[in-house]
Amino acid sequence: MQFTAEMAVGVTTPVALTPEEDVTSITNEVIEGIIGAYSSYDTSDAGDWSDRIGANTVEALTAHFGRGKERRYRFTVTVTLVQHGEGISACSAAAWNPETDFVVRVSWQNQAITCLVVVFALAW
Repeated sequence: MQFTAEMAVGVTTPVALTPEEDVTSITNEVIEGIIGAYSSYDTSDAGDWSDRIGANTVEALTAHFGRGKERRYRFTVTVTLVQHGEGISACSAAAWNPETDFVVRVSWQNQAITCLVVVFALAW
């Protein structure tokens, strides 16, 4: 089954890459669909943006790596949004099986917003 726009808000491109490349591509599309059009950082909107990015990323990834796939994953997604130009330091860690599990870090920015998304994919 190909990944389609109906499977998650803001994601439209079918993908057929490595799992890590799929996660990066899907996550970038979700971010772009939610905050790509904003030209300024608004603290009052940041909570909603991060909630939507996290939820839509999990939804899109779960649909893409769903039933019928060779390997299925459970996902944990963290989202950090800051005003572009402000400093940020972040750390994520996990204990997992390096043969089957992976982590992807997606950094996205425009002139006003920097978004860092970390996706942990745990095979099951």
